[in-house]
Amino acid sequence: MSLKLETVIAAHKNYAHFTSLRTNLGDGFLYHYNPVFKNVRRLFLNLGYRFTTKDFCQYQTFPLIALPAILKAKCVPYSDNYTALARIECKSPGRFNMDTVLVPKGNYLLHESCHCVADAVF
Repeated sequence: MSLKLETVIAAHKNYAHFTSLRTNLGDGFLYHYNPVFKNVRRLFLNLGYRFTTKDFCQYQTFPLIALPAILKAKCVPYSDNYTALARIECKSPGRFNMDTVLVPKGNYLLHESCHCVADAVF
């Protein structure tokens, strides 16, 4: 059984108020339901780190070399992986399933946040 794009969009909207990253698909849902995600995010922010959609360190091109720049800037880049899906759903409501739409690029914010927390703590 395939998940409808409209269901994913509705779930994203229902939980978007739990996070400031409203263009990161599912961020509010994870923040609300996953205590590890929530606690790492809180510590990340409390340590003075932040997120940006600006790719100041070529993260989207070559993430394996970006960590030193991320740690120095105290900033983690991420991609807006929600807006395009919302546009597709708006133009063709109810038409697409998640397996018929190109899967959006994922963000690894928990992973990158853990690098930042570890660097700050250790």
